[in-house]
Amino acid sequence: MLPMSRKWLCRSIMLTTFLISFWFYLYLPNTVTIPFIGSVSTWAWLFFLPVTLSVLCLLRQSRLFVVITTLLALLQWVLLYLSIFVGLDVDTTIFLFVSYVIGFLYILLGYLSSRVKQNPILGLRVSWTLHNEEVWRRANRFSGTGMVYIGLMTMAASLIVTMLYRSSAYAEMVFFGSIVLLVVFIVVSLIYAYRVHREVTVEGK
Repeated sequence: MLPMSRKWLCRSIMLTTFLISFWFYLYLPNTVTIPFIGSVSTWAWLFFLPVTLSVLCLLRQSRLFVVITTLLALLQWVLLYLSIFVGLDVDTTIFLFVSYVIGFLYILLGYLSSRVKQNPILGLRVSWTLHNEEVWRRANRFSGTGMVYIGLMTMAASLIVTMLYRSSAYAEMVFFGSIVLLVVFIVVSLIYAYRVHREVTVEGK
């Protein structure tokens, strides 16, 4: 059984996705043209992911599946907004779309890395985190949480540019700014991991 809080989270997300998709459906023709995809059925495009999310919730899948599907649904609505309501030029659309995808990946990778155990693929993998589980846990919880916030900031900034500025220059600023911000935060995370390593090492002596 899912915990009660997660049940309500699933139901709230299900209801929200259906309401937003239905709102889009009221204002759209039978087919829409989506950037990078082409012409698709409006009904199928709008309701595929909400239905998938509902099935996952009803099957009581893990919270990770709910997070992934919800973020994909957000990307789906962003594509609709970019292609239908804004009419952006190609360069701006590409930069904003890539920024949304980057934000999504930051959130997903941050969520995963903050929860995984020591492994050879995912997480903040340096010598002082791989040799101590406590250092690994604290360092990756810090870096993973930070990545989630950076991802949210990237997606929020992309949405602001989409709604207010609609300029390729601002879209490029969001794109490159998100990359610079991540690089700076990785450096900060490495410093934090080293300080935790020193702290745990001193305590262990």
